[in-house]
Amino acid sequence: NSRGGLQQIQDYIQEAKEILRGRTEQLENAAINFEKELKTAFPGSAEERLIFQSRVKEPESLTEKIYRKNYYNRYPAPEDLIRNLPDMIGIRVVCLLNQQEKRLFDQLRAAYPEQVEIGGETFYQRKGGRILLDLRGQPQKQKNGQPIYRITCKWMDPELGCVNCELQIKSMVHFFW
Repeated sequence: NSRGGLQQIQDYIQEAKEILRGRTEQLENAAINFEKELKTAFPGSAEERLIFQSRVKEPESLTEKIYRKNYYNRYPAPEDLIRNLPDMIGIRVVCLLNQQEKRLFDQLRAAYPEQVEIGGETFYQRKGGRILLDLRGQPQKQKNGQPIYRITCKWMDPELGCVNCELQIKSMVHFFW
């Protein structure tokens, strides 16, 4: 059921990497702005010693993910793949203790009260904000059985359009687990 041979797959991967390389600078700016807006949801972040980390998907990490997730067969064009990658931008809020994770999630829910439907999915936003959060089903269970707040998000960017992001809220204890 696979489309074509190894050379076609390698060409597809190469093209996807080129598209991503061409957008890396814009995506890095989007990640910075996402992080700035996110910090406003946690006004006591300095006192709580929260650490905010962000990253943009690296072109080099695409190859393995394309094979592992069968993206080559799911998305006919590399452009579709890049547009639909679920974690183009990854943001992590790291707190000290496990108990803080739920409180931070509750703060996030309170900061993004407005419900909006996009493509049949429900997201939460705030007035004037560009982050859309899918807050359902939290916390999730990790493979090791530990809970994790792994939140699907969208960043509404004036240049890039809708960028798929993933937000994690993790304590240092879970971070080093």
